[in-house]
Amino acid sequence: MCSGSFAKCLGITLIPLAIACVLCNILLFFPSGESVDRDNITEEVWYFGGILGSGVLMIFPALVFLGLKNNDCCGCCGNESCGRSFAMLSSMLFAAVGVLGAGYSVIVSSVALSHGPKCGTATNVTNWVYPFSNGAGRRGVLASVPVLRAAGHGSNPGGAVWRAGAERPAGSSVWGLWLLRRE
Repeated sequence: MCSGSFAKCLGITLIPLAIACVLCNILLFFPSGESVDRDNITEEVWYFGGILGSGVLMIFPALVFLGLKNNDCCGCCGNESCGRSFAMLSSMLFAAVGVLGAGYSVIVSSVALSHGPKCGTATNVTNWVYPFSNGAGRRGVLASVPVLRAAGHGSNPGGAVWRAGAERPAGSSVWGLWLLRRE
């Protein structure tokens, strides 16, 4: 059946993507590749958007989609269409679980990008803060990109500003931004 082959292809595609999201979330625990104190890790990393949302909740639909090609004509109680109906229902339910997981991951990543990284600044190296979070307005890291482009900061607008805002660990702003955009 054509839809069974497509589901199997979709399942094969989802597994490496889920593994990549889990790895990106794990890397966010090590800003700039350094081991830091637990209190110095961004709060949104602990929501496990990549591990739970895009990882675990994507593996379930992927595994169901992989097995769908073999289970779509098993029949139950002597009725062949019952097996297809059950396979279709289960694939729809697990697809809904995958959509919920993806939505959770997008929300967590969006909130993390709006807050920016937690890092030590030139004025406050020991007590790490969110230097790009602008109080109640929550401008965040990405809000500064159009302003920096207008100021003529080239192809990497804000790169120097993001690195300057994060004194410790060096480059953690770009590290987190790169990983959160891929999660």
